[in-house]
Amino acid sequence: PYTATTKVCGASGYVRPYISGCKRLYRVHHRQGLQHARPIPLLRSFLEPRAIQQMQVWRLLDCSGTCLCRTVGSVVKQARDAFRRYRESRPPNLPEASAQQQEQQALLQGATRLVMQLPVPVAADAKPGVTLMDQSFCLFDEGDWPGGIVQRFRALRPLVEATLEGYNPEFLGMLESPADGLGCWMLPDTTLCGIATNATFSSFAKLCQGGYGSKPVQAGQTVVAVNPEWTGPQDIGQFWERKLKEAAEVLLAPNEWQTLYSCRMIRTSRGKGYGLLVGSYSLGWHLWAARSEDSSSVADGDCLLWSQEKPTQPLIIETLNAAAAAAKL
Repeated sequence: PYTATTKVCGASGYVRPYISGCKRLYRVHHRQGLQHARPIPLLRSFLEPRAIQQMQVWRLLDCSGTCLCRTVGSVVKQARDAFRRYRESRPPNLPEASAQQQEQQALLQGATRLVMQLPVPVAADAKPGVTLMDQSFCLFDEGDWPGGIVQRFRALRPLVEATLEGYNPEFLGMLESPADGLGCWMLPDTTLCGIATNATFSSFAKLCQGGYGSKPVQAGQTVVAVNPEWTGPQDIGQFWERKLKEAAEVLLAPNEWQTLYSCRMIRTSRGKGYGLLVGSYSLGWHLWAARSEDSSSVADGDCLLWSQEKPTQPLIIETLNAAAAAAKL
């Protein structure tokens, strides 16, 4: 029953929602999300938190442009901000708490398995004199990486370490063979691993189960899969590898992994439409139109689609095709 539009006033994060013709002013930090909205005192008694939730006021920031990115540097910054928001949303660990209290606290911290999908720029497409963080990114196929997954991991590693800048990450090396392209980083409360594929899922499952050390299974720990390429439990392992398939069924169960950050270019069939899809922790999913498969061609203006949950592939394709058809008019 409510209609709303917004106006974001500069970087201060003030949002002016107009709900059913009545102006309500909220002070909102644009990086923390509308769950931290605070009505001005005159309206505090009128708009209780429950009423704010019922009106879904958090949707008012859906087209603010805070998730729009065209370069590798902007992607790294957004991924770092998403990681910071996730860490800030978790209750702090209290050293004086008992083991039982810490275990109960860990259960209240929500998801401990996250996915971070970073676009890896193709080295051959880099323009002379352009630094890594100033490069754009685009769709690629296997032919762009003659070195296979090892080459892709080498290109991914500086992006992951730039995202973790300030947290003093420790790169522990490759889990098994360097040819697997499966490396691991460690923070005091987080383990990051990438690039996990169907072929290397056994090593990744061993990590999640504490086979390389008990830290990933301790209370309060978070495991982040970086650029995973697994397709599903049905495609992992041979039919006689029952334990591996059982582990895949458990680890890849629905809703087991939540998105920390995801950014990728999208192309519809036959190249009718292009777009940029970005999902970020606590900010939802945004879809922008683009003129080509390169991120530098992402169009300015409001996003085409916003949703709290990841939009379905048919909806994405329909939206991009409609935007491409409208652009030709």
